[in-house]
Amino acid sequence: MSIEFIGMIQTRKVSETHAPQGPAVDVGYVAQFARAHEAAGFDRILVPHHSTSPDALLTVAHAASVTSRVHFMLAHRPGFVAPTLAARQLATLDQYSGGRLAVHIISGGDDAEQRRDGDFLSHDERYARTDEYLNIVRRIWTDAKPFDHHGQYYRFEQGFSEVKPVQQPHIPVYFGGASAPALEIAGRHADVYALWGESKAQVREQVTRVRAEAAKHGRTVRFSVSFRPILAATEAAAWERADHILAETRRLRAAQGLGVGGPAQSEGARRLLAASGDSDRADERLWTGIAKEIGGRSNSTALVGTPQQVADTLAEYYALGVSTFLVRGFDPLEDAIDYGRELIPATRERIARLRSAEGAQRRDDRDLGRMTGVAMTDLSHARPAAERSAFDGESSTFRRHAPLRKFWFDDVPPREGVAEERRYRQERLAVAFRLFARYGFDQGLAGHITARDPEWPDHFWVNPFGKHFGRIRVSDLLLVNSQGEIVVGEGPVNQAAFAIHAAIHEARPEVVAAAHTHSLYGKAWSALGRKLDPLTQDSCAFYQDHALFDDFRGVVLDTEEGARIAAALGGNKAVILKNHGILTAGPSVEAAAWWYIALDNACHAQLLAEAAGAPQAIPHEMAALTHEQVGRANGALFAFQSLFEGLVEAEPDVLT
Repeated sequence: MSIEFIGMIQTRKVSETHAPQGPAVDVGYVAQFARAHEAAGFDRILVPHHSTSPDALLTVAHAASVTSRVHFMLAHRPGFVAPTLAARQLATLDQYSGGRLAVHIISGGDDAEQRRDGDFLSHDERYARTDEYLNIVRRIWTDAKPFDHHGQYYRFEQGFSEVKPVQQPHIPVYFGGASAPALEIAGRHADVYALWGESKAQVREQVTRVRAEAAKHGRTVRFSVSFRPILAATEAAAWERADHILAETRRLRAAQGLGVGGPAQSEGARRLLAASGDSDRADERLWTGIAKEIGGRSNSTALVGTPQQVADTLAEYYALGVSTFLVRGFDPLEDAIDYGRELIPATRERIARLRSAEGAQRRDDRDLGRMTGVAMTDLSHARPAAERSAFDGESSTFRRHAPLRKFWFDDVPPREGVAEERRYRQERLAVAFRLFARYGFDQGLAGHITARDPEWPDHFWVNPFGKHFGRIRVSDLLLVNSQGEIVVGEGPVNQAAFAIHAAIHEARPEVVAAAHTHSLYGKAWSALGRKLDPLTQDSCAFYQDHALFDDFRGVVLDTEEGARIAAALGGNKAVILKNHGILTAGPSVEAAAWWYIALDNACHAQLLAEAAGAPQAIPHEMAALTHEQVGRANGALFAFQSLFEGLVEAEPDVLT
């Protein structure tokens, strides 16, 4: 069961701790917010719906236009648009977004909210309408011929859509609602059933109920849970942050003349408030302080702790059957970026271990059954004796110890303090230059790698212009500010390095490092003016994760052209600069440097394959899966680390 991380964007900065400011639609903020989610490793982004908010469908359309990989989940309320029209709108948006749309059906649990848009049906009537609505929408998406419909809530003749979704047989349907009528409809229609952040006991109960409803229709359903992770370097600091969030929420509500919110009308809100009883904590990490303050509205419960502790808790929910986690913060943009640094990778690693251990256990059971003649169904009570007879007898030629599993991508211990983090980045940056020299990425004066400073995020470290990559040491690096001025170090700055990298670091706040040189195979491939195909396992690291900049105008000397390159890069890890070369960007120096090495290698491989004949690309679904397996930043970090250790051992002066 694969996992999915969903974030959430809004059209301006607002949360329980941030009063809304500025226009209701901040176009630049939406683009930055969406790209930050894509770069942080989210699989999908929710765009919510409210009766007074900007239109969610148009917001998805804009966010999809400025991203290339991340998928979207459109919150959609039945009843305000005819289902025939809604089906065509959603199918059209799925086409324009390249098959990146899902729809989250919300029937509405609050009468006052519904009535703002003229809906006066009762709670149960709304769910009955949703049932009919979704039946129609699915038929419009899938039927090859027009059809008539005469139902309780809708009537039309010859309904049909010329446009069908990219995703077949239909766009994924997420579904919310905790009442008995909601569960019944979920069993019939939901691909993914969405819960708010409830306790593990509550989730176990609800998963069981929804599965039973789905089984009545011969269906299976996936499950999603929503949380507001509150993270810090230590558990104590995380709880202090939670206390501050609650205090700030109360301050803002008091300034608006609001006290403690009365319980919201929906069944989901009631369950949310019941999660921790009279306390504000449940299951060690689940915190309901904000939920109780605002009456259980929206996904307002939090998981509090270090990234590793919260990742462990999410893995426990996975063991209950949850495969989708909707996570958003109280500092919306900043938290989304932060989740991508540790929480999302750590959770994926823990769940990968869990899945691998489960697979190993099944294999062990099968092997043990074959060797002992004991059926798998009998092993639960016979395993200890079976193991003794199989491996400890006199005739055995080997003896097993308890199985051990060591994964390549264990978490890297965090650095303590700014100074230690700065030194860490500087060392890897200097080593990256030496490695690039070994790979032949050092032609003439061209080429630069930058690393964002951890204390001054609008400053970056870069190589001095004219110094050979193979001679660079940590002490040679220059610190440059956002105006291109040298703050630390001596020697000239490559003007192209500043023009390109300053724009990337400004546009992508989650990017720590970026790399660009005029490597041979990267240059050769760039002259073809097209993106790479997924020809090999290694090249799949860049599948749907690299862009093409096809507007070559000579040497990049001004920040305006750098900004155009940054825009072309978008949320991807790499961009091919037509007639120029290649560029990579990542959340660590290691990732940016390794991805550059890997991208040049992928260019080389495709050039050879096309010279030899007609290469066969890996099919989309398998290429996308392989990208998930080999394209993550943590894997790149460890791939680089082995090169780092070898170079430092051979050339220790690099760290001076």
